[in-house]
Amino acid sequence: MSPGSATPGAVERVRRVEELSELMGESGRAVVVCFTGSWCGSCSLFEPVFEAVADELAGAQRVFAVVDTQEVPALATAYSIRTVPTVAVLRDGVVVDRIDGPVSARVLRERVRRA
Repeated sequence: MSPGSATPGAVERVRRVEELSELMGESGRAVVVCFTGSWCGSCSLFEPVFEAVADELAGAQRVFAVVDTQEVPALATAYSIRTVPTVAVLRDGVVVDRIDGPVSARVLRERVRRA
C-alpha cells in the first residue's frame, strides 16, 4: 500500500512526516500538498476542488496529497504553514509554488501545471 490512506480519487492522505518523503520518491517528481484542518470551513469547501484537479492532473511525475495540520504539525512547521488551506507544490522537497487560501479549479490547475 502507498503512504498514508488514500482519500477518494488520486489524493493521498499523509499521516506521518515519513509518508511525505516517500511520496517525493523520484527526483523531479512534483508533490502537490494541500495543508488543511478538519475544523476549517473553507478547507471543506476547497477539498472537492483539490480532488477534481488531482483526478485530472495526477500521474507518474505529479502526485497529490492532503496533510491535516493538527495530525502532522511537524509538516506544517517545516513548510511554514500559517493559514489553511495552503497548497504547496514541492520538487525534491523544495517549495516551487505556494497558494495560500482557497482558489478556483482553473487557478489551481494553471499553477500546478506551471510548477
